[in-house]
This record gives sequence, structure tokens and C-alpha cells, in this order.
Amino acid sequence: MFSPHRVDATETNISVDSARTTANKDAQPPVVYFVRDASGTPTKPSAKQISEGLARRGLPITNGPQSSKRNGGNSSSQPFNLLSAILRHSDLTLAFACCLHPHEMLSLYCISKPFYYFVNSHYTTYVLQNARLHAPEAEQIFPPRCYSTLCVRDPVQRRHAGQNDNGSFVTKSEDGREVRLVPSLRWLQMVEYREKAVDQILLLLAMKGHQLPARVRQTIKKIWFLMDAGSNATRVSLIHDRSYFTDDDLFLATGFFIKLDMCFMDPIDGQGETSLRKLLLGQRSLSSLLRVLRGEWLTNYEELCQGFVRYAYEPSHHYPTCSVFGVPAAVIGKMGMEGWGKGTTKFLRPDELVMREGIQRDLNLQEQYFEMMLWGYVHPATHETVPTPSLNSLELNDRGDVGEIGEE
Repeated sequence: MFSPHRVDATETNISVDSARTTANKDAQPPVVYFVRDASGTPTKPSAKQISEGLARRGLPITNGPQSSKRNGGNSSSQPFNLLSAILRHSDLTLAFACCLHPHEMLSLYCISKPFYYFVNSHYTTYVLQNARLHAPEAEQIFPPRCYSTLCVRDPVQRRHAGQNDNGSFVTKSEDGREVRLVPSLRWLQMVEYREKAVDQILLLLAMKGHQLPARVRQTIKKIWFLMDAGSNATRVSLIHDRSYFTDDDLFLATGFFIKLDMCFMDPIDGQGETSLRKLLLGQRSLSSLLRVLRGEWLTNYEELCQGFVRYAYEPSHHYPTCSVFGVPAAVIGKMGMEGWGKGTTKFLRPDELVMREGIQRDLNLQEQYFEMMLWGYVHPATHETVPTPSLNSLELNDRGDVGEIGEE
């Protein structure tokens, strides 16, 4: 038996016929080749005759039925590929993409043409489904339409968003045409990073003995989104939105600020100042707070002075071009201004906005300060002291470490 290639009788001087076996009518029978002798009787050709005929036509010589047996009845000599089998079905591809880490999804998107095609055909669906698994509530807390630099044009050139599509939005291009922007893989990586960063902040505070309720995760992410606003008007309008910042969010945010003060004013591990909380909440993102809790920034007096100079120092009019503590004159005091240096009005920090909004809503948050300080130390039911969690009990390694990201 040999690979099912037709042999031309004019080139091989052999008359060729094909016969199909009829033992099993349901299955596809194999093709069997014969040659006719001088009397016209069909006979089986020799291996030499088959090889010569295939060689004259320039066809490869393969062991078709033998390789078919080795591959479980598949005539192809290629081994079974699980990824290729999954990518043949759109529903399995979507489920498979949701299980991938955003970095793994990006890598597969770059190297696999079928996966690249499936993602581009329904770009918003793939990105948002993955975000809902690795960063729940990110679609509501960090709306993609507020991060236009992290959005891309719809790869299939759809001009209008779907009926229930909250991830995409339509804008106008430079030539006046409607362009539909969808959240990109960069937006997916951002929300996944922030999800892990918030978990790390809470875990590091808990290891220092300052525990917080689990619901504060959502509130901290909202504070992060508030810090993304580049003007005071945007920040004030956002904090006034009761559907976004609820009364519970203001209460939990106040407790989070108090725990930060307790951490930084610790007589042994802290710096003894609440100004560190003001400095960190005045930065562009909460990545600075995470670096400080990790011990990667503000570890000495020089870094602390440089951070203060960048945030709130007012340079002297007599020496406008001189650097201070190694900080260039062009960036001195700019971090605390609107637009991170582009404006002339000082930023309102999240802790200031939460305090003002609490007064406006008449929540009397100041009456709960003492209870916020004691929360996490005494069990509310048994009144026993809650032990400080250790690294193993918190399973910090299982949650995944947060690496550096260039978003500041």
C-alpha cells in the first residue's frame, strides 16, 4: 500500500485503475491502486513501479497507511495539537482566552494567527470577559471611555456600539468620521495590575497589624480612579456622584486613611508624621504607596526630601533655575498642581475630598474615628484579640506578586 497519489499511465507506461472496498459502506474506504498486465488483468503494482511513477511526477514518496495507523487513523503525519484543536471552535476559544493571564493572552495574541483573528473579530468581548475574571468590577470602576489612550479602533471597523456594550464608545476622528474605540489589551493589563496592587496594599497593612474590611478593596480602587482625574473640577464632580461614591465608600475611605496614619505614625516602624499620608495621596497613583509599604521608596531622608520638593516645595524667586536636593527646577512643586504641573491651582487630595463630601452629606464621620481605629484588633463577637496575620496565612505568594509597571 502507498500514499493515495494518482499515477499517470502516459508517464509510467502503466495502466492505472482505482477500486474501493465495500466492506463498510458507512466508513470512507481507502483507495487501492492496480496495474494492468498485457492481458488486461488488474494486478497489484510492485513497490519499485510505484516509486518510479511517483518520482517521475515529482510527488513525495510516503507510507500513507502505515503513518495513518500510527496517528490513530489520521492520514496527516502531523502530531495532535491541543491549541489548534481549541482554536477551531469560537466558543472554546473565548472560554480558553478568559482563563489566560492578561500577559499570556497578549503573548498568544502576538504569535498565533488564528487566535489573533478570533480576538480581532470580537475584540471587546475577549477583553472584557478576561477582565471580569481577573479584575472584577473593573469595567464599572475604571470605565474604558475614561482612558482613551488605552483604547484602540475596532479592528473590524464597526461604527456603532452594541445594545449592551458598555466597553466601547463612538468618537469623532480628525476628518469628522465616526470611529468606534474599544478597550485594548493595555487597559486589561492596567486593571489587572491595579487589582493585584490593591490586594498587596491591604495585605502589607494587615501584616503590620492594621486590618481593614474586605469591602474596602472596591473603595480603594475608586480612590485610585479619583487620583487619575487631572483637574479639581473633575474630582469634585466625581466625589459628588452618589451612585459612584456611596456613603459606605466615604466611611470605608475614612477608615483607610486612618489606618495609613496609624501605620506611618508607628513609634517603631513608622516615621511619626501624618505628612507622609498627604505626600503619598498627592501622587499620581497609588503605586507610590505600594512602593513605600514594600520598602522600595522613601527609605532614607534624601528620598523623603526629594519627594516633598517635587510635591509641595515653592522655589525661591531669587534662584528660579537652581535645583533642590537633586530635583530639577522645572519639576519643583509641580506634582501637587492641576494637570501634574500644567496648571497653577493646587490639587485637592482624595482625603480632603472625602472629608468635605462627608460634611456636605452630614454623615458625621468624625464620630466614628475611634471605632475605625479599633477595628481589626478585637473580634466583634468573641471580644478576643485578633492575631496579626503572617505571610503564610495570607498566602501572599499564591496571590501573585506585583511587578513594576510604567504608568506613573
